[in-house]
Amino acid sequence: MRKLIKILALGGALATVFLVVMGVRGRSMAHSVYETPGRLIETLPEGSDPVEGERLASIYGCHECHGDDLSGRVFIDAPPFLVVTANLTDGVGGIASEYRGPADWDRAIRYRIRPDGRGLLPMMPSENYHRMSDQDLGHLIAYLMSAPLADRELPRTEVRLMGLPIAGFGVLHPPRDQGDAPSGPTPPVGPTPEYGAYLSNLTCVECHGDDLRGGPTPGGGPKAPGLAVSGRWRFEDFVRAMREGRAPGRDMDPAMPSAYFSRMTDVELQALHAHLATLEMESPQ
Repeated sequence: MRKLIKILALGGALATVFLVVMGVRGRSMAHSVYETPGRLIETLPEGSDPVEGERLASIYGCHECHGDDLSGRVFIDAPPFLVVTANLTDGVGGIASEYRGPADWDRAIRYRIRPDGRGLLPMMPSENYHRMSDQDLGHLIAYLMSAPLADRELPRTEVRLMGLPIAGFGVLHPPRDQGDAPSGPTPPVGPTPEYGAYLSNLTCVECHGDDLRGGPTPGGGPKAPGLAVSGRWRFEDFVRAMREGRAPGRDMDPAMPSAYFSRMTDVELQALHAHLATLEMESPQ
């Protein structure tokens, strides 16, 4: 019995030392400064349109996290982390003044790095936005730089004491192997599977996985289903699912952001449907 107690005590001591070491490492990582690993746009592309940018902000989920007025909110308040989606405007409590030009917005959106070089938490889905073309990014930044002022003072995102050992595993590092973001508006806008694949990389993959075969819903919700079957639906049924949250014969999970996808154009929905139709159906288990 005494031997078991000693073993347990030794294990507890080693675990404590490990957590302390990882906590110290995590504190250092939480304040790390990073170099941008790829190209940034210094000026907005010609034709950048804030009205189109506002539409894209809805479709790509910016409004879902930062609010329709971009004033932000407390996103997660848990013992490891306080995660706050920032007020992106220049109103009271806003952070827009920290973003001095398109390059700073690009650095945050496509590389998950703040203007001061510190990393944003992984809840910011830059791995998806990294695939955004310069033209679409230009529309989005034009909207962010001209957004109406919204007054909301919020606490800053914080890695708390219990989160420091988690941070010590490197989960806060911005992605390091992305390289340059795409520069051209390729593939061309049109009702094609290629353009649909581009759109799915910006919208669908976060919940349904890179291969669109399904995955864990952000925030710990139920697993999102595979999307190959939706490419076999009639186009009218697909449109209803995307815009109204109503799949053939059933209501879709409320986590499906149909209110935002309702702003997709007919061409975008045709392209997305065409891309999903190219996916192979999963074999029955």
